[in-house]
Parts: sequence; C-alpha cells; structure tokens
Amino acid sequence: MSARSRVLPRPQNDQQFVAIAALVAAQGLDVATTLYGLRSAGLVELNPVAATAMASLGRLPGLLCLASLTVLAAVAVTETTTSRFGGAWLPSNRVRWLGYAPHVLISAVAALHNLIVAGAV
Repeated sequence: MSARSRVLPRPQNDQQFVAIAALVAAQGLDVATTLYGLRSAGLVELNPVAATAMASLGRLPGLLCLASLTVLAAVAVTETTTSRFGGAWLPSNRVRWLGYAPHVLISAVAALHNLIVAGAV
C-alpha cells in the first residue's frame, strides 16, 4: 500500500463519491462566482470571515482555504456520523444525504446569488 492511499482513502461506495464530488463542485462554483463578482463587477465581500481570509491571504488563497475547510469539516462530520450511527436510526445513505445536501444546496444558491448580484444572470 502506498503512502498516498493511506492519506487519501477511497470512497466506500459510489454514493459517497458522488456526494463529496457534488460538495467540491458546489464549493468551486461559489469560489469562482465570488471571484468573478469581486474582479469583474467590483463587488465587495460582505461575509466577515471570508473578507478577513481574503485580506490576510489574498483573494484566491483565502477563498480556497475557506472552501477546503468547509469540505473537510463536512466530510469529517458526515462520514463520522454515518459510520457511527448509520443504520442504527436511519439508513447510511440517508444520514449521508442529510450531511451533504444542505452544504451543496447552500453553496449552489450562493453561487447563483453571486452571479445575479454581479449582473451576469
């Protein structure tokens, strides 16, 4: 077993892979549309956490750092909850759905909001 496979475990099933991929994609869209609004439309970031991260690290590194932390936290909490409680009170697929769907939805809505505010839609 290589060192890489120990650091990055494989998804246990297709549903887990799709859920994490959807979360990463939604976060990526949020970052991309935020950058678009900041650069092209001259908008200002109103989220104080994101604004502080961008002021400290730069626009792209700050947003990528926050998006990465969001994904890592969501995966850690969802997968821990799924492994400990999945099947006991809800099927694992529903626990996973409850863990990832709100994050994906919020990020997708934020990306759409960014485009509307920037005048791209």
